[in-house]
Amino acid sequence: MIVPVHNAEDYLALCLDSVLLHGNIALEIICVNDGSTDSSLSILERYAATFDCVTVIDQPNAGLSGARNSGLAAATGTYVCFLDSDDWWRPVDVAALIRSARDQDLDVLAYDAESFRDPGVATEQWALYATYYRRSREYGAPVTGPRLLTEFRKNNDYRVSACLYFVKLDLIRAMDMSFTLGMMHEDNPFTFEVLLNARRAAHTQVALYGRRVRAGSTMTASSVERSASGYVRSYLLMLDALGRWRGDDPEIAEHLGRVVYQALVNARAQHRKLAKPDPLDSIPGLGLEPRAYVAALLMARLR
Repeated sequence: MIVPVHNAEDYLALCLDSVLLHGNIALEIICVNDGSTDSSLSILERYAATFDCVTVIDQPNAGLSGARNSGLAAATGTYVCFLDSDDWWRPVDVAALIRSARDQDLDVLAYDAESFRDPGVATEQWALYATYYRRSREYGAPVTGPRLLTEFRKNNDYRVSACLYFVKLDLIRAMDMSFTLGMMHEDNPFTFEVLLNARRAAHTQVALYGRRVRAGSTMTASSVERSASGYVRSYLLMLDALGRWRGDDPEIAEHLGRVVYQALVNARAQHRKLAKPDPLDSIPGLGLEPRAYVAALLMARLR
C-alpha cells in the first residue's frame, strides 16, 4: 500500500489505524511524506517506530504523482494499492479479497468505496459523490482488462481513481507505468493503461475504501487552466497507450476510444469556463507540442 502524505496531520491517525486493523494479512504500508510543513512527518515516524510494516519516505514536495511514484519504486509486495491520507479502509475482509485475486491469478482486482460527508459539504456537491464510487453490479468473472473496462463503461461504472484497484506490481514494472508529474487528473492515463494491459481482471462490489468528501472551494482561473491542461495531457497519454494496444474486438475498441475521447470533452468543458476564445490558451505549457495543437483544434469544434 502506498500512502502519499502532504499536511495531513488531522487525518493520518484514522487513515493508518484503519489499515493496521487488518492484522490477518501481511501488509507493506509505504508512507511518502511529500514535503509536509505540519506534524505529518513526526506522526509517520511514530507509526514506523511502532509497526514494522510501516515504512516512511521523506522527500521534498513533488505532488501526488511524485509521491506515488516514490512509493511504487520502493514497493516489494505482490499487489499494490493506493490510499489517500485523508481517506481510510473500511472494516471488510481484505485477506479474502487478496486471496481471491491470487487464486484467480488476477492482474487487477477492482473494488468499490463508500463516501463519507464532511461537515460543510454542500448538498449539491454531496449529491455528486454520495453513491458515485459504488458500481451498479459486480463483475466477478475474470476477463481481460480491456473487456472489464468496456463492461464498466457500458454500465456507467468506470471509475478512474487509482485508489479503487489492487494491481500486480509485476504488471506495473513490466510496462514501466508511473504517474505523470505536474499534472491534474493523473489517474486518468494511469488507470487506463493498467486496465489496457491487464491479462486478467475482475471486480468485487465490496466497498473497501472510505472516501472522504470535503467541502469544495471555488476554482480559480489558474486551477481551471491546470484542469484543462491535465485533461488534454491525459488525452494525449491515453491516445499513446491506445496506439500500443493490439486487440481486435470492435466493441472493446469503440469503448476504449470513447474513454479517450471523454478526456478531450472534459478539457473543452473546462476551457469554456475561461474567457479565452482560443483553446490553446487553456493548456499552458503544451502549445509548442504539435499534437496538443491538434487537440486544441478538435476542442474548438466540440459543442
